[in-house]
Amino acid sequence: MARPPRAISSEIEIDAPVALVWSILRDVESYPEWNPFTIEVKTSLELGSPVDMQVKLRPPKVMHQLEYVSAYVDGEKVCWGANVGPRWFIRADRCQVLTDLGDGRTRYFTTDVFHGLGVGLMFLIVGKHVQRGFDDVARALKSRAESTATG
Repeated sequence: MARPPRAISSEIEIDAPVALVWSILRDVESYPEWNPFTIEVKTSLELGSPVDMQVKLRPPKVMHQLEYVSAYVDGEKVCWGANVGPRWFIRADRCQVLTDLGDGRTRYFTTDVFHGLGVGLMFLIVGKHVQRGFDDVARALKSRAESTATG
């Protein structure tokens, strides 16, 4: 019997136009300047391409993750995912989505959906760290975009 997926998500409204927020989000080379969770990313963002990341899951320790781009809609959405162990153990799929709220405002939403037999254990061990990381990214993206928009 398949276990239902579980997700960790974060959302924030940003007082900056979607085009500006997207330019920050897709500029992965600049992540070390503002992103407190995903401190380094190397990727072309092309569908199927690798996403080689350094993540501060449990600061100050840095963890290496290799995932693959699974969806990309320019100006709106980028997703990547990976298996942790065999696919049946844990499959993680993360998406970051921007929604134009009008009047120069943007909603940022990120979610990581986890499938597999090991998901319950994963949530016990690192779930709160992933949630903290996603919340930190949302706040940092908001700060970067709003300071750029007004600066």
